[in-house]
Amino acid sequence: MSLLTLKDVEFAWPNSAPFLNIASFEIAPGEHVFLKGPSGSGKSTLLGLISGVLSAQKGEISFDGQDLAKLSGGARDRVRATDMGVVFQLFNLLPYLSVMSNVTLPCKLSAARRNRVTNGGDDLETEARRLLERLGLTDEKLLNSPVTNLSVGQQQRVAAARALIGAPKLIIADEPTSALDTRARDAFLALLKEESEHAGSALLFVSHDDGLGDAFHRRVDLTQINTLAEVPA
Repeated sequence: MSLLTLKDVEFAWPNSAPFLNIASFEIAPGEHVFLKGPSGSGKSTLLGLISGVLSAQKGEISFDGQDLAKLSGGARDRVRATDMGVVFQLFNLLPYLSVMSNVTLPCKLSAARRNRVTNGGDDLETEARRLLERLGLTDEKLLNSPVTNLSVGQQQRVAAARALIGAPKLIIADEPTSALDTRARDAFLALLKEESEHAGSALLFVSHDDGLGDAFHRRVDLTQINTLAEVPA
């Protein structure tokens, strides 16, 4: 059984023609998928549909056996909070919270994610520290300071720890390495994959950098699955 299934999904912005039409796309539990697409191809829009932030005009998006279109907005929010971890392109950390508070936030919004941590014998802070240490953030003063005191690379790692905590069923990473040099990018990608495997989470990693695709179980070109895509000659 697939964790995520898209079937005949069509999306258009208000008063505009459809620009995204996907006949079929699936992700299996625990599968790591690399989604490639040029800028403006609809990658972020697709992620919005998958996470339930956006609603398609046609078709079915099923996540963990639930048709997202049949859920209320609040129910979709709960699915996202409980079973999805998102590394946003611009991180979307809360500037008025400390590093630790940002990382543990998903477990305070979702009892299920909190229970996945505590049922394993750890408290939230211990698990947050483990993830941050794995991602190279070990300075005690840094962990208790506002995220605004961190560099871009450090904020990215905090965003990854926040997405990973509580073992969500799907990790979505939207161009998370675009601001990193090659060495930092490769190290971050390796850690993200390792921690996803440790949690048993599926991983959907989105990038325009085709060179990263070999690190994943499968690569998908958005211009190939979107029947409305304008493919360069």
